[in-house]
Amino acid sequence: MPDISTSMVERRSPKATRLLVIFVIASLVIITAYAREGSRGPVHALRGVVQTVASPFQLVGSQIEKPFAAIDTFFTNASADSATLSELSDENSRLTAQLAQMNEYANENARLASLVGLTDAYDLSGVAARVVATSSDDWSDTITIDKGSSSGIKVDLPVVTGGGVIGQVVSVSATTSVVRLVTDPEMGISAMLQNSRAVGVLTGSVDGSLSLTYVSSDTDVLVGEIVVTSGLGGVYPKGLPIGVVTTTTPSSSGQYREITVRPIWPSQHYEEVYVVTSYDDGLDGTELATSFVRDAGSDAASAATATSATADAQPAQDASGQASTAPASGTGAGAVEADTQATTDEQADGQADGQTEGGA
Repeated sequence: MPDISTSMVERRSPKATRLLVIFVIASLVIITAYAREGSRGPVHALRGVVQTVASPFQLVGSQIEKPFAAIDTFFTNASADSATLSELSDENSRLTAQLAQMNEYANENARLASLVGLTDAYDLSGVAARVVATSSDDWSDTITIDKGSSSGIKVDLPVVTGGGVIGQVVSVSATTSVVRLVTDPEMGISAMLQNSRAVGVLTGSVDGSLSLTYVSSDTDVLVGEIVVTSGLGGVYPKGLPIGVVTTTTPSSSGQYREITVRPIWPSQHYEEVYVVTSYDDGLDGTELATSFVRDAGSDAASAATATSATADAQPAQDASGQASTAPASGTGAGAVEADTQATTDEQADGQADGQTEGGA
C-alpha cells in the first residue's frame, strides 16, 4: 500500500516551489523599487505605515525582554571562570604592592638627598646608618642604629639627619650603637640663637617641651627664630640647626628669658641618620641653617607635640674622640649650664662695659 503522506508531499511540492519562486521574485521587485524610488515613493510610504503599526508591539516586546536579558547577564557573570577571577585578584595585589614599594623608594630618596645636602653643606665626614629600634618608655628618648665600633663609631660622636642635629652616641657595640636624642631628659646642648647670637643651654623635661635657658632678658628673641649649635665644647660643628623658637617671655626672676623651642625633626620620623666622625672646626654654618629648617619644618610642625624634652648629662668629646672643655663624665647638664653661664656672664660684662664707656 502506497504511503499517503509521501504522495501528498509529492503532489504539493510543485505548488510550494511555485510559491517560493513567486515570493523571491516579489522580494526582488520590491527591493529594486525601494532602491530606485525616492523617499516619497510608494514602497517607502508602505514601509512607514508598517513601522507605525508595529512600533507599539516592538516597545512592549523590548520591555518584556529586559528582565530576561538581565537574568541572562547575571548568570553569565556568575558562571565566570574562578581561575580568571583569582588571576585578576593576584594581579591587583601585585600592582598594589609595587605602588607601595615605589612610594617607599621615593620617600627614602628624598630623605637621603636631604641628608647628603646637609653633610655636603657643612663639610661633615662620617658614617651613614639606619635606625633599627627606638626607646619604649616616657623617661628616655633613644634610638639604636645598625652601625657600631666596627664601622668607626665611638661614644659621644654627634648624630644628624637631613634637618640638623638629633643627638649623640652614648654606647657602642661591634655592630650597633645607641643614640641619645636631643629630646631626652639626660641630654643638653650648648645652643645659640641665629639672629641675636645669644648663647644658652637647650634643656627639656619629660612632658616633651624644650627650653633654651640662660639667655639674658634684654635679648631680642623672635618667635620662629632658628636655634643652632654654638660650637662650644667641640662636640658639634657650629651652626647646625636644632630647633625653632615657639614662645618667648621674661622669666619670673627677670634676669633671663623663658624660651620654648620645637625640635626640627620629630623623633618618630628618624629612619636614616649620619654619625659625624670629623668636621671643619673653622666652618661657621649658622647662615646655612635656614634652608634646612625650611625643608624639614613642615614635618616637624605636624608632630611638635610628640617630641620629648632635652637635657645634657653626657661627657663631651670632640668629633675625633678626644676630651674637650665640655662637661666631664657624670657632671650632668649642670656642667653645660656652668660653661654656658660663664659665656653669658662674659657677654653681659661686655655689654655693661660698653654702656659705662658710652656714659663716660
